[in-house]
Amino acid sequence: MRLGRPTLRTMFWVSAFAMAVSLLIPVTVAAHPSALDTLTIDLLIESDGALTAIDAAVREEDPGFEFFPTTTEKREVALDVIEVLGLAPDQVMLDAEMSERYHEVGFYVAIPTAEPGRPSTLWFDSRPLQQITAGLGLGHLRLSVCPTVEDGSPTVSLDELGLTASTPGQPSGGERYNQRPGCQVWILEPEDRAVSITVPAAELPYTGLDVLIVGATAIISVGLGFLLIRVTRSVKARSRVMTRADMSSIAIGSSQRRSDSVRRTLHRRTRPPPD
Repeated sequence: MRLGRPTLRTMFWVSAFAMAVSLLIPVTVAAHPSALDTLTIDLLIESDGALTAIDAAVREEDPGFEFFPTTTEKREVALDVIEVLGLAPDQVMLDAEMSERYHEVGFYVAIPTAEPGRPSTLWFDSRPLQQITAGLGLGHLRLSVCPTVEDGSPTVSLDELGLTASTPGQPSGGERYNQRPGCQVWILEPEDRAVSITVPAAELPYTGLDVLIVGATAIISVGLGFLLIRVTRSVKARSRVMTRADMSSIAIGSSQRRSDSVRRTLHRRTRPPPD
């Protein structure tokens, strides 16, 4: 039996069925592995040196039935890390459900751009982070300072930014944990000597609107200052006038009392003696 050529209607329905099947098949993006028994913290640095995000993972040595840490646990860790880095929780955006890189085992903190005129240099000591690691019962802190990546390449070199550390880190590389490119990495145990890290960032310039707002604020402040001075001087002047008037009234009253006293005295002296 020979099969005829498929009709246009048959080809349409076959194509529609194939498309529907493809839409029903979930497409997932695999999470990058993170080290067991380790608190992994990646600090992402913009090309201007400002800290733009914290991407982290919390992995136990033997997670047991609870393979992923709970959202509550990750939120507590995230808030502790945010405090160590000198950030305010109400000024960042925390996703305690999912890490950008490590997915369910981590959390992600997005950090808005610093206000103009305010330096955003990153400086911290690893000791509090090592204490957080010990408090979680983990054996290692994996701390990375990494430039942001665009089109697969770092946006800046950390050496160009002037990163300094009391103990040099290791350059990222290798395929074991598919590390971000261009990072400096420190792997520390809770009892290891702490590392002090500084990433200088330029102070953001003021925009035209910022200058206008600052100028208007300064003018209003100066105007209010002059107004307050004038009011104060006016009150003082009125107080001096009132004081002089009061003194004059007192002097006149005193003079009148003395005159009355003199008249009474003279009256007694000139009064004829009684018969």
